[in-house]
Amino acid sequence: AMEVDDVPSEAKVAYVEAEAKPSEEDEFKARRAAALAEKGRRQKAREDSIAAFCIKNQIRSTVASFEQDNVSQVVESALATRDPGLAFSATRCRGISCAFCSLLDTSLGTNLVRVPNSSEWNELIKYGIRSRRTNMIAEVPDENSKRNGATKLMTVSIRLDDELVADDKSDLEFEQTPDGGMLEFLPRNPEAFQAELQFRYESGLPFISGSLSGHECCAAAVHTARKVRIVQEHKDRLSALAEREEGNTCGRTLELCRDSGDRSYWAFNSEPDALFVCTNAGKWSKYSEPEAIASVMVSLGKDPALQDLKRAFPKAYELLKSGHWRNLLLKRHFKLKTIKEQADDSSAAMEIESDADNDDSFEEKESVLVESKCGTQLWDATIRAVAKNDQGKVTGYRVHYEGWSSRFDEWVSYERVVEATENNREVQASMRKDASLSREGLPPALEGMEATSYLHARDRVRGQLPLPDFGKIAHAGPNSSEDDKIFAIMKAAVLAIEAALPIGSVNHTDKGEWSPKL
Repeated sequence: AMEVDDVPSEAKVAYVEAEAKPSEEDEFKARRAAALAEKGRRQKAREDSIAAFCIKNQIRSTVASFEQDNVSQVVESALATRDPGLAFSATRCRGISCAFCSLLDTSLGTNLVRVPNSSEWNELIKYGIRSRRTNMIAEVPDENSKRNGATKLMTVSIRLDDELVADDKSDLEFEQTPDGGMLEFLPRNPEAFQAELQFRYESGLPFISGSLSGHECCAAAVHTARKVRIVQEHKDRLSALAEREEGNTCGRTLELCRDSGDRSYWAFNSEPDALFVCTNAGKWSKYSEPEAIASVMVSLGKDPALQDLKRAFPKAYELLKSGHWRNLLLKRHFKLKTIKEQADDSSAAMEIESDADNDDSFEEKESVLVESKCGTQLWDATIRAVAKNDQGKVTGYRVHYEGWSSRFDEWVSYERVVEATENNREVQASMRKDASLSREGLPPALEGMEATSYLHARDRVRGQLPLPDFGKIAHAGPNSSEDDKIFAIMKAAVLAIEAALPIGSVNHTDKGEWSPKL
């Protein structure tokens, strides 16, 4: 601080000016600028190292005639580096060629990097363009190292319900990083890969990895080509959507979409709320109720045609979003209507057939699934008798449960009996898994974890300690955000892994990092 001139002073008062403290954003930008500069230096060092090797290889025959080779020494001192993870020995990939141009790294004079394949790229790009990270860095024991306690770094991604988990959007972290970090490739060489991961961890810069190997220039060209393809597909889709909408206003009827099985989907002006499906064999099916249309949407899975159906039938999509469709499926509260094409000598006519009330009835000795009274299980059973009222309508069934004594035979209402179809078998298996996991308090989202099979195994690190209340840990409360719910499930997953660790996998002594006191 210094005294300010030309300011009237008063007794015991001093006027000073001081430099304002930089904000957190300014400090972050300064750190990020330094990290980007270091990233550029590292990349140039790797490129110069392989360039030095290629230059020396090209002039080898020429300098062989010299009495003393000073040229190679100059090239080596001017270009090559001895920094760990940046030297030529740490970046060269022997016997590995580029997946795109089929050349070696030394043939093109460019290092090989890890590049996502087409399916990996399609999954990552939707997060990259929104400046969201999907990769983390983990430190794990190195089993191939001869040194005790040696560790290595690896990239980690998390999935919930087969979807990648990504952090919140951060434009500041991706500033000066083109395409959301989709061009921040990691070296293919294991030693250079470890060094670069360590740098990315310390600097916080984004990165991307993949299962393919390619030159960095080839990877950038492929990325650009994939972007152009995605943009063109989007333009074609918008053009087809505009043509269909305009055609419908002019009285033309155009198909809504076509799935990967070559089935076409239609909506006609005479019945705008009904969905018509035509197979490649010419067989037509009609779905009039939102519940039936929602079933068609579920059957499509991740097919691109699903997006068009969601847009065309919002009521059916709302049933899926609210979870109401699953309850209706088990209760059989809706019927499907089908259209069968019948050809005659003059023309092809369509006949609508709806499920009659008797279509839901079962006969004696027929194998069925019976819903438990609490609605959480489906039991295998056989029909022993059928009860009907005066109008002949089925009111109940006497069932025998497979594998149980006949003294457990009982009469159940017809609403609790469903067909033993393949789809209902899958629901039965899912309900059994949910019931099994519920005994441990694990949420259904963690049912696929390998650790759940070892929670009660012998010789666990936790010894006789009881299992934590996974259900309470995974419960985030009714007003929690989506991130809070995901974080709660991740905490339960980590504790489940800890509870399943076998003795010897970690140091759980009083002085170890897994000490019971901690």
